[in-house]
Amino acid sequence: MAVRAALAFSIADLGHLQVTSGLADFAFALTVISCFPAAMFVMSGAFGLSRAGIISNRFFSAGVAAVVLVLLGGTTWASDGFWAPDGAYALIAQIVLFAWIAVLSGFLAMRSPSTARVPERAAVPAP
Repeated sequence: MAVRAALAFSIADLGHLQVTSGLADFAFALTVISCFPAAMFVMSGAFGLSRAGIISNRFFSAGVAAVVLVLLGGTTWASDGFWAPDGAYALIAQIVLFAWIAVLSGFLAMRSPSTARVPERAAVPAP
């Protein structure tokens, strides 16, 4: 976001308003569209770890809530205000995504390693 803003301001100083407007619209579209894969990332973690029995139902419910909150970031097509791609909700959706990643990473890092041993392969005679 900072690189796009710096690029837009340097182009705006040169007087290329159409290019600056195009870059801003492109950045807005990327911000909105990036919410969909981010929500699927949260969903895959919540559903996969729940099906594996690694996380509790309460943590799964928090994951589903995080999916909905991040997915709502994809509805921010307003030109200005709270629901705009540069508005407050876009920041909220990103904070929810990063909080989910941090909590889930911490949860998995603190989880004790598996004690199950992988069976060794039987030796296959050489031909």
